[in-house]
Amino acid sequence: MEELTRLNPWWKSRDAIENDFHLTKIKNAVISWYPNLIQKFIPGVYSIRGPRQIGKTTWIKQTIKNLLQSVPPENIMYFNCDLLHSKEDLVKVLRKYAELLQPAGIKYIFLDEVSYVSEWQLGVKHLYDSGELKDTVLVITGSYSIDIKKAFEKLPGRLGEGKRHYKLLPLTFREYLSAINSSLLEKKNLKLYIDELNREFKDYLLTGGFPAVIDYYKKNSAIDESLYETYKNWIIGDLEKWGKSERNSKQLFKRIFETYTSEINWDTLSGGTDIKSHTTVKEYVSAFEDIFAIEFIYKMDYNKKTPDYPKSKKIYFSDPFIYYSVWKWCFGEENCFNFFKEQLQNPLFVSKIVEGMVLNHLAKHLEQKSSLDRFDYKDAVFYWRNRTNSVEVDFVLKQGMQAFEAKWSEQVRSIESKRYFSNLLLLTKNLEGKGTEPVSLFLTKE
Repeated sequence: MEELTRLNPWWKSRDAIENDFHLTKIKNAVISWYPNLIQKFIPGVYSIRGPRQIGKTTWIKQTIKNLLQSVPPENIMYFNCDLLHSKEDLVKVLRKYAELLQPAGIKYIFLDEVSYVSEWQLGVKHLYDSGELKDTVLVITGSYSIDIKKAFEKLPGRLGEGKRHYKLLPLTFREYLSAINSSLLEKKNLKLYIDELNREFKDYLLTGGFPAVIDYYKKNSAIDESLYETYKNWIIGDLEKWGKSERNSKQLFKRIFETYTSEINWDTLSGGTDIKSHTTVKEYVSAFEDIFAIEFIYKMDYNKKTPDYPKSKKIYFSDPFIYYSVWKWCFGEENCFNFFKEQLQNPLFVSKIVEGMVLNHLAKHLEQKSSLDRFDYKDAVFYWRNRTNSVEVDFVLKQGMQAFEAKWSEQVRSIESKRYFSNLLLLTKNLEGKGTEPVSLFLTKE
């Protein structure tokens, strides 16, 4: 009772939402960002998945503030599930809410970080089956992709119609500009503003797409070491929660750095580690993906235009700042900001970071545009190499066979891959011309 009323102050006064901790923080932030994930709420269950520190709680509070303009306060409930331990605890909280306020009409219930609750989906299923969640919009958030996905398999008839699964991921460069310098995106011809665009892109290379990091950098022209520590500790903690040892995780992350942007398989990734089983390597990499630390793509079967699952893969970090934070963990870098600021003067290093950015952009774009509830970008974007390994294409979209190569260079030699992919776009540092585009300009496109 006491915790419920504390977490839902709008029950006593609708205006209390204005004093919410998370909303107060963004009032004082340089960055202004509200991802419009769900266009219209329809009763049923929604999931919002994404890494820690990305702003899932802030999104909930912003959404509640918007709802309070037209919805009775007693019809909106928020609960932080890290305060709970079992499905029984969850059921008690939801029943207490119903008993206390007896809301009429559509109810909006937000369960934040529900992954903390053991077998939460069984508690939700029980309440739905008993009719206690009738006419309810239930929004759950979690930081573990696989946990949420598996749990929802037990709720198929209770989800409701339409798209139900959403991801809240680090900002793409376009989203970064929308939050920091939206007027730049409004220009009719961005090519005329390439210098301004590149200045912002230079900052984005340092910060990545986490709002808290962006805000700190814009205010201080630097990034405090504690931020790298925060994101490093999030990754370590989440992996330990899922039974992955810190020692094995660190060794595999080191191998990912050593092979970054290169073609690998599970056996080659285990080289130089204590892990000898490719099955174990696969399990660890899947865990890295499930906590939103990395992304990976498959090699394309050129004839079938499908992923060649048994063959090699390419692994990328899901955001530049995750790359930097994991590097700190693996190699003990004491001053990450100065270290990576210097590294970003090296075109070879920037090329690797940019290549990962392009995949982040393509994957997020494809997922946002898809109407499928269980869309997987790995079925839509691949890399390709010819049989002799003499020609490689960074990314190929299945639809339209659009190909992309990222070359962080002022001068580019002839690209042999154009023989295989006529629809190829070369992404460079500044170079413009037929079939060529500055990567900063490309990353502004929807």
